[in-house]
Amino acid sequence: MKKISNLFERVPFFFFLLPAFLFLHIENEYRHLINYHFVYFQMVQLVIAALLIFFASLLFFRQLRKGSLFAFAFLLVYYYFCDLKDFLHFKYPGFLSSYTLWLPLLFILLIGLFVILRKSRSTFRNMFLYLNTLLVAVVLWEGISLLFSFDEKKTDLGDARKSFTSEYQACDSCKKPDIYYFLFDGYTSSEVLKSKFAYNNPIDNYLSGKGFYVVPFSRSNYNLTPFSIGSEFNLNYLPGLKSDQEFFIKDYLPGVATVYHSELIPILQKEGYKIYNHSIFNFEHFPAAAKPFDLWEINQIYARHNIFWKADSDIGWLIRQKLRIHGKPASLQAYVDAKDKHLQLTIDTTLAVIHAKLDQPKFVYSHFVMPHGPYSFDSVGVRFPPKPFPLSWDDYRNGYLGELKYANFVIKGLVDAIFQNAKRPAIIIIQGDHGFRFNEPETRHLQFANFNAMYFPKEKYQQLGDSITNVNTFRFVLNAFFDKKLPILKDTSIFLHY
Repeated sequence: MKKISNLFERVPFFFFLLPAFLFLHIENEYRHLINYHFVYFQMVQLVIAALLIFFASLLFFRQLRKGSLFAFAFLLVYYYFCDLKDFLHFKYPGFLSSYTLWLPLLFILLIGLFVILRKSRSTFRNMFLYLNTLLVAVVLWEGISLLFSFDEKKTDLGDARKSFTSEYQACDSCKKPDIYYFLFDGYTSSEVLKSKFAYNNPIDNYLSGKGFYVVPFSRSNYNLTPFSIGSEFNLNYLPGLKSDQEFFIKDYLPGVATVYHSELIPILQKEGYKIYNHSIFNFEHFPAAAKPFDLWEINQIYARHNIFWKADSDIGWLIRQKLRIHGKPASLQAYVDAKDKHLQLTIDTTLAVIHAKLDQPKFVYSHFVMPHGPYSFDSVGVRFPPKPFPLSWDDYRNGYLGELKYANFVIKGLVDAIFQNAKRPAIIIIQGDHGFRFNEPETRHLQFANFNAMYFPKEKYQQLGDSITNVNTFRFVLNAFFDKKLPILKDTSIFLHY
């Protein structure tokens, strides 16, 4: 024990344990939710930053003890400034949480520590012992927590028992149509397009002419995609969702896990359907056909612990604007390139499935990330460079309407292809998961106003009203075509702060 104590008093293990603690803590917090394919680069950056800080401190101090202590303090600021800033922003918005206060203050504190360490004659043995003991303890705690908490379904916000699926009985006598579910991300209602965008949406007349029921006052149940899809594909509201909080990426990802464990997919399997997943989500046993891109910007889970990334993310656009530095961040163009590539692949693979001839019925879920910013398509599908933040209302309006018109073109192509190639009757559902992102308090309720059009064979629209919500979509389908008598849930919209 004395040898360990002496070692802890001399060697700065604490510095190298700090990155280990950060990585373990993140894994514990986001358990089973991180696709590491998207974060390797940011993890390597954080490790390299720690090494550069350590060796730079040794060069300045020419002494291991003082250099290690200063490097540790600097790394704490580098890694955890983001948490301090976000905490203060929500607790004390204004000057007390501003960069104007904290960047100079932290700089002064680090300079003060540098001067104190340079002048000090202490051996810092007790400080080394304390920091080493503390970091070993917290790293062990995180490691043990990770080992003994392995149930990934704890992140599922739906019914953990999956009682709907387990009790479901397939209909052996029903004639089962193909089911096409086309989700256009952020597609608002025609009513909102007319009142806020001065645009009369021609897709309503086109679809009505094809026999669709276009829901005039449809609303989504949640204003964030994972929870909207999670509730719809679980045929219920999400009992595990805490709506009275601010939603960051860590709060989004349980919604993604909830979609993964959706009850609709095993229900349709019981009914004999072949599942085609052309979405942005993975389902259990049915991963997305198109290679996913970092839609949820999972890389930010690690990137935010880089103080320079955090500052650039929060105020970089303002600094560039004041310095009149033009151009868009490379990360924005890379994100848009990945989004647009995924969109085109989704269109192509969906059309291929529509043309495929099968003996068994098929369920096709295609998720088109449009008309969703950053906007990069005009009305005929020609790409243009995305505009960086901040956007004027005209930029938002023109970008959104351009992609919406292109979405209409895609919708017509898909619907025409289904009717021309149908081997059996088909259900076609075309929805927005939520509406346009109006951020002003007086108009944010319009985020729920979504586009919603359904085609049911023999026009079985008896249960459909003029103000339905997404959560009941597949209850309507199961009741109309699979002889079920599921109760229709009360229509409720729950605003999630983000």
